[in-house]
Amino acid sequence: MRILFKSLLTFSKAYIFIFVAFITLFLVEIFLNGYELSRFFNLIENIAFTSTLFAITNLLISSRKIVVLKMIYVFIFLIVLIEGLYFISFKAEVSSSAIFIGLDSNSNEVGEFFKFNFKWQHAVFVISLVANFVFSWIFFPPNDDYIKTKQWYFFQLVVITLGISLLTKERINQYNFPNVLYRSVNEYNKERILINQLNANRSPFEEVQAQSKLTAETHIVVIGESTSRLHFGLYGYGRQTTPQLQEIVDELDVFDNVVSGETYTVGSLVKALMIEDKNTYVGNVLQLFNQAGYQTYWLSNQPPIGIYETLVTKIALSANYSQFMTTESPNKRMNYDEVLLAKLDAVLKEPASKKIIFLHLMGTHANYKYRYPKSFDIFSTNDASEKQQIRDQYDNAVLYNDYILREIIEKTRRTDIPSSVIYFSDHGEEVYDSIDFAGHPVNGQFTYNLIEIPFLHWNSSNKEIPKQFFNRPFILNDLSHSLADLYEIKSKQTDTTRSVFSKAFKIRQRIVRDTIIVE
Repeated sequence: MRILFKSLLTFSKAYIFIFVAFITLFLVEIFLNGYELSRFFNLIENIAFTSTLFAITNLLISSRKIVVLKMIYVFIFLIVLIEGLYFISFKAEVSSSAIFIGLDSNSNEVGEFFKFNFKWQHAVFVISLVANFVFSWIFFPPNDDYIKTKQWYFFQLVVITLGISLLTKERINQYNFPNVLYRSVNEYNKERILINQLNANRSPFEEVQAQSKLTAETHIVVIGESTSRLHFGLYGYGRQTTPQLQEIVDELDVFDNVVSGETYTVGSLVKALMIEDKNTYVGNVLQLFNQAGYQTYWLSNQPPIGIYETLVTKIALSANYSQFMTTESPNKRMNYDEVLLAKLDAVLKEPASKKIIFLHLMGTHANYKYRYPKSFDIFSTNDASEKQQIRDQYDNAVLYNDYILREIIEKTRRTDIPSSVIYFSDHGEEVYDSIDFAGHPVNGQFTYNLIEIPFLHWNSSNKEIPKQFFNRPFILNDLSHSLADLYEIKSKQTDTTRSVFSKAFKIRQRIVRDTIIVE
């Protein structure tokens, strides 16, 4: 027994560097972020995962083993780098939603993200991580000098058994980045394939009836980006960030109890634009309007390309006509939203009798200072703190968004045919209002500012919507049902009880991020 114990103690030295690397790094994270129980479980997972990989390598590989172990060490380094930087940014572990965003992001967005979110803690973490992993490998390196005795094989099997035992526990496994990445990519691909299949069906909806008696009509659906209701002047914000809309407030239906279903774009808009039947997607709202005889358009100032094309892009391509004004270019800053106005003019002049036009804005997406021209730099103050400067930039972006919306309404008004404009944001934004953070984390920290969004309706005929509807508790997931109801399109799959514009509306439980119930 004593011999076995000494042998195990000797063999365990091959794993000391793993413990030194991760435990030291864990202490650095406590210094940077404070103690978090989730990071402790992440520490256990990292040690278990790395030790298991090393033990399997020791058992199965005989030649060039150290080279393989170095490759594993670099692989683990990259995983820890991603997990650590993400946690510093969002105070949360990497989730499927975060990976969805990564799959749907382009180089412009990634560059702006790092510029906007970079903190001194990021630099300290990266420097500590590199120094720690290099130090651990140099001073406590694994080696291959052992004689392959029964005790040696026994020890490797013990490491593998303990590692797998820990990694199969849900409390630990949820922090395993390769597992989260695999599941996320798999889910993303399934949804991508499903949307492609649905798009291939030109008539996915049953018993479609266009009941409007109008011979000509034009409707515009403006999709905003990252705009919080809290910073909208129309909703009582202290700064007048919406003076242009305020001038025509008597013409607007201002809904004040609308939330998004997710706190990130693709999650929110897929739920808003797709239509389900018995919890299964049937098709999207553009396909519904196509079947109802409308000419459908999608004009976007957001880049269309992520790794596979964004899921929103795939929905957009089911329109009769789609155009993306900002293309993927790592050296090009995204256009201001006014680039859509000239294209809107051209579409409004087209001869189709019934049109519905979706305009997807960049809105107030971070980095906020890139969302508006210099002439809208109204709220900025030179002597403000960094946080106040960011808040000022956000309010300037909202001010510019107000100008864009008013221009869209006025252009629509001049068509002299029955027309309407609906505006909403895909999700809200936190700008140091409730927590010490600016942006929209997809998991972890949650505030109502992330989901409370503006929702406005204007129509040329002053068709009245009862004011008591304006405070209805509505979730953006039901947008498609509301558009169908408002524009008098019926189908077997649409439901007027889910329409915020309908007398038949029924209050439903509003659940965001799949688990948070909103009262």
